[in-house]
Amino acid sequence: SCYFADNDEIAIGAMRAFKEMGYRIPEDVAIIGFDNIPYSTFVDPPLTTIDVPKAFMGKIAACFLIEVIKNPSEHHAKIEINTSLVIRNSI
Repeated sequence: SCYFADNDEIAIGAMRAFKEMGYRIPEDVAIIGFDNIPYSTFVDPPLTTIDVPKAFMGKIAACFLIEVIKNPSEHHAKIEINTSLVIRNSI
């Protein structure tokens, strides 16, 4: 079985809760986070996570905001950004 969290902080909290209930990670339950925070490498076991290019997302958002400010008509955007799986010992 696997627990996929909305972000690494929730995944790390889930790891703690599962351990307190006697589960072994990853033998009994695999855990995956999302956003690859630096702390995810320091937990035991190190957390498998999805890496998100946060700096790139910020740059795209800033450019879009500048465009909206310059041209305030109605704007809609759908932006897809590639992510990558960072495999560590929690799966």
